[in-house]
Amino acid sequence: MELLKLEKITKYYGQKKVLDEVSFSIKKGEIFSLLGPNGARKTTLIRIIAEGISHKGRIYFKGEDIANHRHKIGYCPQEGLLYEELTAYENLKFYVMLHHQSINIVRKLMEEFKIPNKNSDLRRRN
Repeated sequence: MELLKLEKITKYYGQKKVLDEVSFSIKKGEIFSLLGPNGARKTTLIRIIAEGISHKGRIYFKGEDIANHRHKIGYCPQEGLLYEELTAYENLKFYVMLHHQSINIVRKLMEEFKIPNKNSDLRRRN
């Protein structure tokens, strides 16, 4: 069974076509890598998959429309993930709320992974 399947993913920014009918599938247990030079639109494709930014084409996760599963997807974009002015708790709460999950999980995660509730930018303090 295909874990992830993309069919003819096309993306426009205004009139400019930046992705042209990208199609591929990944089976469970496969290792997949998305490689290309700067400006090849790798990040755009990942954002389409993970965030659902506007596009043409279809994406399936385990045979179902990925829209039903996006709340399960986590990815690390190239830009920073933490807001330096927020505490660890506030950062986790922000991302939990983005994924429409209960904020009750934040304390549990902090305890499980022994995350101190400090501002994320420790470099300024050292």
